[in-house]
Amino acid sequence: MLYKILSQDENTRKKLSNYIVNYCFNGVQKLGLPKELVGFMLKVFHFNIPFYCLVLILFSPIRVSLVCVSLLIFAVINFIYFKGCILSKIEYKLCKNDINIIDPFILLCRDKINNEKRYKYTLYLAASYFITAALILYIRYRNNL
Repeated sequence: MLYKILSQDENTRKKLSNYIVNYCFNGVQKLGLPKELVGFMLKVFHFNIPFYCLVLILFSPIRVSLVCVSLLIFAVINFIYFKGCILSKIEYKLCKNDINIIDPFILLCRDKINNEKRYKYTLYLAASYFITAALILYIRYRNNL
């Protein structure tokens, strides 16, 4: 079953991605709030959630930390599966701008911003993040913290 899902062609993945984005976009429109405001709130959440999760991994009970890491792994799997972030696609549709949460990191590395670089840098940052999270969990578990 998992193999069947993961082996879907790129066109099928794109259709599913577009369906999810449109579904969320239509839900936002039903709220009656300005799209730009909801898009901004989503960007803030999107940018901050890795930091919040890191705080949870550092200070919450181990079980909560493991749930947090599991959710982050799920997010990275979706990022790879859809060849991009669903949240970013929703943000683009709501805000009508091309600013991504990974862009500051790309600019700090003095690189040019494009979708290929965004994908690559996100994977690098995610790998660094998971190595850090794994080390924190290992130290906490080993020292019974």
